[in-house]
Amino acid sequence: MKYRDVFHHPALYCIWLLICSSPAFSQTQYLHQDTSKFIIGITSQSIDLEVNDAENPFITYGQLTSGSSTELLISYQTPSRYFDNSRWGYFVEFAYKHYLLSMQDSPYNPDIEPTDLSTSAEGRFYHLTPVLFYSWGDRFIVNKGSLSRFGIGLGMGYLQADGDIIFTETDGQTHGFSLDGFGNSIIVFFDYQRDNLYVRVNGGGPSLQRGIYDYEIFDFSFDIGYIIRF
Repeated sequence: MKYRDVFHHPALYCIWLLICSSPAFSQTQYLHQDTSKFIIGITSQSIDLEVNDAENPFITYGQLTSGSSTELLISYQTPSRYFDNSRWGYFVEFAYKHYLLSMQDSPYNPDIEPTDLSTSAEGRFYHLTPVLFYSWGDRFIVNKGSLSRFGIGLGMGYLQADGDIIFTETDGQTHGFSLDGFGNSIIVFFDYQRDNLYVRVNGGGPSLQRGIYDYEIFDFSFDIGYIIRF
């Protein structure tokens, strides 16, 4: 079984999520100090959708891109938990984004500018991802304080996409697609929190296999939002 196939099996993913959410996974004396977080704000994002070969991910058929756009940010994070007295910890994150892609780019030739080839894709994606992080500053923020974190997450992602793309990197054919489903998702981020202010630089996204193709989202974004703690 390939690692990405784990997230196509809900039972295996639920076991992984329960392990990561369990208080026994960390030192319980800190748990009462942190809270769940609902974050709402805006995101300035640049999103690419690549169509790759399912057997050989180094073969890319084509790539759609958005340029820079601004969308609504919605995110939820479980209480952070630390490993003993270290600065290493974890939480589970849910995040949602919408996208519209109307340009094509060349992943093999960065000197080529994104071009309008009358192709486009629109959809949405989200992830439910256990995140491992390292922090600086305050461990937790109740009302006042500040902290920074660098984190990496691997979990389940959902991708919905409708559109078409020209396979500019191979045979030049137009490929139409309409898909939705669950696959894996990888994220890497650096965030800063001060009181209820939330700022984050984020990279990553979900991927979904359909037939002989892998559809992969890469989202590079700058997020700013307001934290509601509960």
